[in-house]
Amino acid sequence: MPRALQVVPPLPNLHTALERFLARSRFAARTRERYAQDLAPLVAQHGQEPVTSLTHRTTAVCLAAQEHLAASPFNRRYAALRSFVGWCQQQGWLDDVRLTAWNAARSREVARGRWIPSRSRPRYAPSALRAIAHCSG
Repeated sequence: MPRALQVVPPLPNLHTALERFLARSRFAARTRERYAQDLAPLVAQHGQEPVTSLTHRTTAVCLAAQEHLAASPFNRRYAALRSFVGWCQQQGWLDDVRLTAWNAARSREVARGRWIPSRSRPRYAPSALRAIAHCSG
């Protein structure tokens, strides 16, 4: 007896994936607006690429481009990116996009009583960004 074929839907591009992510009822309207703003640079650069283009290197470059921000907006953008990546993984679109290199670099700086990036302590940001840039994706 022949087996039924399973139709696998095509992978969305990053722009479409972000729209689906933000459309979830779990988000308050303000959170939805902030996440859209925070992830706009990523979508502007990679929006038409398939969601699988969201790699460790892509996320690291996105975070490195935010180095000029104070800690609070940087952390908000990092949280938005981490949430979006996790949701994409739950959808089965991404296997393993690791943000752990940033977590490790941040944890070391926090343990030393430093916070990165910070306009008040800019000398610490380059070492963390180098740690991100040198991770294999």
